[in-house]
Amino acid sequence: MAKVLIIEDDDVIAQGMARHLQAAGFDAVGVANGETGLARLRFEHPDVCVLDLMLPGLTGVDLYTAAVMKRPELASRFVFISGGSFAAGTLEFFDRVRNPVLRKPMSPTELRDVLRQVVSSAQRGPGG
Repeated sequence: MAKVLIIEDDDVIAQGMARHLQAAGFDAVGVANGETGLARLRFEHPDVCVLDLMLPGLTGVDLYTAAVMKRPELASRFVFISGGSFAAGTLEFFDRVRNPVLRKPMSPTELRDVLRQVVSSAQRGPGG
């Protein structure tokens, strides 16, 4: 069972995504801020992390950067989500990383499919 960490500042959305993914066979948990998400990433080993880019305080880009600095193996295990428009700095960030980006609201099927692809790719290892 793939472990999924959802970092989404709207706790209702985070918990709803977690429940949906649990029903689809994932071991999913949601947290409602970047600081808590980063703390969990220091000690937990999710197969994939769903990260909202528009977080108050610690932004999604900053969280990703900090997490990958400590644990480089996590770099390809992030799926980014956002409901807002992207700032220029965020677009530059996307040019540097090749992770999937989903716009909210995304369909449950779309989310599940992308997570399964990321998990499958991580299990195959570098070079897939």
